[in-house]
Amino acid sequence: MTISRQRSIQSKELVITEKPSVASDLAKAIGGFTRRGDHYESDTHLIAAAAGHLLDSVRPKTWALTDLPLLPEEVEKKPNRRQARQLAGLVGLLGRDDVGGVINACDAGREGELIFWEIMGHAGCQKPVRRLWPAEQSLVGTMTINGTAQKTMFLLLLAMGSACFTWSKTFTGLEANPAAAMPWACGGAIIGLIAGLVICFKHTWAPALAPVYALAEGLFLGGVSASFEAQYPGIVIQSVGGTFGTLAGLLLAYQSGLIKATENFKLGIVAATGGICLVYLISLIGSFFGFPIPYIHSAGPIGIGFSLVVVVIAALNLVLDFDFIEQAAERGAPKYLEWYGAFALMVTLVWLYMEILRLLSKLRSRN
Repeated sequence: MTISRQRSIQSKELVITEKPSVASDLAKAIGGFTRRGDHYESDTHLIAAAAGHLLDSVRPKTWALTDLPLLPEEVEKKPNRRQARQLAGLVGLLGRDDVGGVINACDAGREGELIFWEIMGHAGCQKPVRRLWPAEQSLVGTMTINGTAQKTMFLLLLAMGSACFTWSKTFTGLEANPAAAMPWACGGAIIGLIAGLVICFKHTWAPALAPVYALAEGLFLGGVSASFEAQYPGIVIQSVGGTFGTLAGLLLAYQSGLIKATENFKLGIVAATGGICLVYLISLIGSFFGFPIPYIHSAGPIGIGFSLVVVVIAALNLVLDFDFIEQAAERGAPKYLEWYGAFALMVTLVWLYMEILRLLSKLRSRN
């Protein structure tokens, strides 16, 4: 009975791709696959993705300049903490009894070969390997960092254009009239909030709604900025400069590795952001009943200190956006997530700009 049962098990081949999008494309093109967690399975094949490099090189603990160049015969590898779940899933599939062979479907080139054989070596898999060369066209529909950057620039231009409209409503006459722009600003805030919430729950709608969000937020920011400018001349250009200066500085720090989006860093920023949102919500509800949270909106030391903390937290949220965009692009995420990444950056930049504007207004009001 045992021998006959073993013979009845049909041997399958495991196809390993470099990106999840390629795995999805292969499963759709071949047909007959059922998705099971992170992989696809049929009667004859399994398809799973590596999502880029799953192992990192271990740096030598001690070395001196006299040791250069370092040319070890074998480089020690360790699992990437961010990709530990993906790696464990592939190792489990490679170890299945019904998997009799493996197909290397990673991208053509040395990097694709390295990614595949790192996984095989880590799993200690000695099963037969065949090579599949995926067509370059299968990568067309994936997210890229350049594509996200271009869409972010497009959204910023839309926001600046609509902001100029509400700004002009305030300064049409000889004297500034902020009330003339307020209906447009309030309408933009409401539409922007609705569009933003929909995008958060429906990422696939981002290509259509992200431009709507940008236009609506531009109307809001233009009206609010004009109102502050009427009270404190020059404050808007200072806030814009501070916002984009912070963006450029943090992007440089992130790319150079000075700031790394570790799991603890992410948890800390998310927790701090949630705490700030809770404080603002309590203050808003309390203001309806005549009991707002004292001091945080004033120009005193506590109010200025609170605004400084909020500006720092808002700025560090940019690092989370950079990390999301980079990781999604490495995994070969769907193309529509370029719009979602651009939308996420827009949300953070709008928040950062508003907090810098409020901080500067508190400082200017003390003079």
